[in-house]
Amino acid sequence: MIDVHRTDPEEFLAPGLATACDHWLKKDFGALIDAESSGTRAVWATVSPPHHRADAVCAEVRVLFQIPTEHLLSLRAFRDTFEGSFETPDGQVLWCAHEVQKGIRLALRQSHMMLEMLGGHPLLNDAGQLVELLRGGVTAQSVSTYREMSRGLFRRAIEGDEQSRWPALRHALTGLRLASERHLTLDGVALVDWSRAAHGELPHGFEEQTKALLDAMAEALTKTELPDKPDTYDDLSRWLVEMRLDCPSAQGVNADNFQGDSGQ
Repeated sequence: MIDVHRTDPEEFLAPGLATACDHWLKKDFGALIDAESSGTRAVWATVSPPHHRADAVCAEVRVLFQIPTEHLLSLRAFRDTFEGSFETPDGQVLWCAHEVQKGIRLALRQSHMMLEMLGGHPLLNDAGQLVELLRGGVTAQSVSTYREMSRGLFRRAIEGDEQSRWPALRHALTGLRLASERHLTLDGVALVDWSRAAHGELPHGFEEQTKALLDAMAEALTKTELPDKPDTYDDLSRWLVEMRLDCPSAQGVNADNFQGDSGQ
């Protein structure tokens, strides 16, 4: 299972921003999903630095929500994804929310959104052992996800988008540490300190730094101890079924008792 480096949110979010996001989650988002289907509720939410620092964007909120099983099995239509933005005194916050089953499937595909959600600052966790099971489902593909994100941001940066420079480096550092130590870290200060301790000073110049980190990530990926397939595929499926049936054990399931290994 990967470790998650969590810092005081003030280290990567403007003061008060986590509080503003928490207020939005409980008030505005809660009203939005309840209007879609009465009884729908958020079960897990985190806030993270933006993956691309556009001038107006200061953070990104990611949410998983649960639609009542009766609604899922009925003829009524439902939405499994919502997204939008809201304003805070510190700038715009982007947000994206998935119904819990879609979120789990995305996580097993090592999606960028779900990896960032795992490493973000918690706003809400009313999902029992879901987060622990998702941490156990992170695979070597997650490193490739961060490598591709870093490459894309690097291309934008060398084409003149100055706001993409730090995100390109941060994603490369995140992927490198994840491959090397199974450690998911989004906080920039912690990543730079780790990189210096583990690899020494980076070369001078943005292009040279990014290329050096991408090369190091590729090498680390050949030696990584991350599994090739999710270790908790069956366990997550069981958790989802129990949640749908409103089984109390779905909220208190112990990941240590599971032996799932299918990954198919």
